[in-house]
Amino acid sequence: MEEINYGHKPVLLHECLDALAIRPDGVYLDGTLGRAGHSLEIVRRLTAGGRLIALDRDETAIEAAQRRLADYMDRVTLVHSNFSALDDVLRELGVRGVDGMLFDLGVSSPQLDDAARGFSYKQDAPLDMRMDESASYTARELVNTVSYEELKRILYEYGEERYAPAIAKKICAYRTEKPIETTLELADLIRSAMPAAALREKQHPAKRSFQAIRIAVNDELGELPPMLRAAEKNLKPGGRLAVITFHSLEDRIVKSEMQQAARGCTCPPEFPVCICGKKPLVKLVTRKPIVSGPAELEENPRARSAKPSDQEGRCHDDKRAERDEKRVFVQREQVQRPQRGGVVFKIQRAWQRERIVQDLAVLLHGDKDQPDDRDHDHDRQEHHQDVAHAQLFS
Repeated sequence: MEEINYGHKPVLLHECLDALAIRPDGVYLDGTLGRAGHSLEIVRRLTAGGRLIALDRDETAIEAAQRRLADYMDRVTLVHSNFSALDDVLRELGVRGVDGMLFDLGVSSPQLDDAARGFSYKQDAPLDMRMDESASYTARELVNTVSYEELKRILYEYGEERYAPAIAKKICAYRTEKPIETTLELADLIRSAMPAAALREKQHPAKRSFQAIRIAVNDELGELPPMLRAAEKNLKPGGRLAVITFHSLEDRIVKSEMQQAARGCTCPPEFPVCICGKKPLVKLVTRKPIVSGPAELEENPRARSAKPSDQEGRCHDDKRAERDEKRVFVQREQVQRPQRGGVVFKIQRAWQRERIVQDLAVLLHGDKDQPDDRDHDHDRQEHHQDVAHAQLFS
């Protein structure tokens, strides 16, 4: 079958393929199918024993992918779903582990280019901005119903728009006369609220505000933490997760979640041993973000802000575990037989903090099976420290 040319250029394609380290018989997931640019190159590298699962909340993307991936549908599963439901999707498909996952965050180029979808501030269309057209909440409803304070917050937090108060005030005043219906109507309102100096800037005056409203309509930032945690949970040992972000809001959430998953122990640094029982789920593969090169930027200007973050799945190292268990045992010995008064005092203080933390955890989680033993025997207390360690690679 002759491949259809969709005119879509996936960003950071080669970098993502390298990061995923694709195995021909592996199971891979594209959590943001879009126009299947990344998916096509992934599935081309799979044999009949491999499998690609591709998700998108946009039904139009699923329909387009059925045509674009037609030659490979024997190893492709397309799912109309939000990536925040990743855990449920994999469970329903009977998939128990994935070798690699890719997420390309934000609005897709076809959504921007289709004026009728209402994402663009350069083309007139009804205010919509829904990534999933089956959802009920639209940009029109948002700009015409939310309070001034909420609108100001959305513009400032999601668009990092420094003129958020003036823009929100202008929108609220305008909508008392008539509802705001179209994209250009909203773009003109935003422009009229901004000072002359802001209008001389290179970027369009409505760019930040449209981004903010789109993020709020689709709850884009709220969907990220559950997606990332489900991805980390469902990676096979040694599996790879690559996430492409386009703005600082996404980037901060992705970095925070990945670093948390790679850190493991969350005990205060003054605790002599770990009591939280948390172990690293992943190790970070890249310390710094990868950005598009000059050649890709010239060919595809929309790649300018794209940055992938990589992390590798759970890594179990028996030798390291043995070494760490020995080190923990030495720490326990130090707690059991202190020799100097100063050390005794320091350890006792740490133990007291530990007791408080444990009691608080019992209270918050309602653990009724926990014995109510307030006479804590310090010499008999055993501490366990997780043995998996996150490693950062530049």
